[in-house]
Amino acid sequence: MRLYIHAGTFKTASSAIQNSLYSRREALLKHHILYPEAGISKKMSEEVGFRHSRIVYHYGKSDWDNIVANLKKSLFHHNPHTVILSSEAWSTPGASETLFSLIEHLQEFDVDKIDIAFVVRNVFDYSISHYREFVRRWGFKYDYLEYVEKRLDYFDYNALFSPFLENNKVTVKFIPYSKSCVDAVLKDMNAAPTGFWNKPEKKKVNKSLSALDIEIQRKFNILHGGKGYVAPQATELLARIGLKPTGEKILESTPPVLLSDSLPICIKKSLPS
Repeated sequence: MRLYIHAGTFKTASSAIQNSLYSRREALLKHHILYPEAGISKKMSEEVGFRHSRIVYHYGKSDWDNIVANLKKSLFHHNPHTVILSSEAWSTPGASETLFSLIEHLQEFDVDKIDIAFVVRNVFDYSISHYREFVRRWGFKYDYLEYVEKRLDYFDYNALFSPFLENNKVTVKFIPYSKSCVDAVLKDMNAAPTGFWNKPEKKKVNKSLSALDIEIQRKFNILHGGKGYVAPQATELLARIGLKPTGEKILESTPPVLLSDSLPICIKKSLPS
């Protein structure tokens, strides 16, 4: 059995990839390809993606064994030749341990090939998108520079990816983030027959917000004590005083000295020429 892991990173069209897989799971099964339900949190999934994040975030908790047991039941029932799992959470610090533990639990299914794919972008661009997502979804209150300083390990590509690259049981691939990266990842899976992905998902989900929108949301997070409050967008507030932003290109900051402006060596060696 082949195991294909799409491991993020965050804000690199992951939701579109996950929703494409989830919406076609019955059709994929006809080709002996399983995108399992086990490990998917249905809360907000249509917006943020049908992803297997519970496998990562619940590792070490009381229900993790149940999640793995449900995954095994699905494998026994469907007997697929390829299993696809997807979660950006595998691109967070320490997450390699959860994946390697899962792989050990699945060895009874004669897993003979394990592919792990990361979609990567310029680290400064990534830190901006990451910051905006966590202010928006998780109620973070730090400004951008504080966020990067406190979560610098999330942007240390060498430290994040080295455990995967050092494991000789898996094959790791880095796919550059671009407008065509959804097609690139689905093609890289090499699981479905030619033409299967000719009509990808058109609905864009989990759209990014602007720097102004995020700053407004951050202030709401501070005022209201965290997540759960959706702030009005900048265009709405400006319209109230007769203003309309045009061609907004505002960023939170220039690249901080804490970040490198180029892809690290471990990724450079693995990118396709």
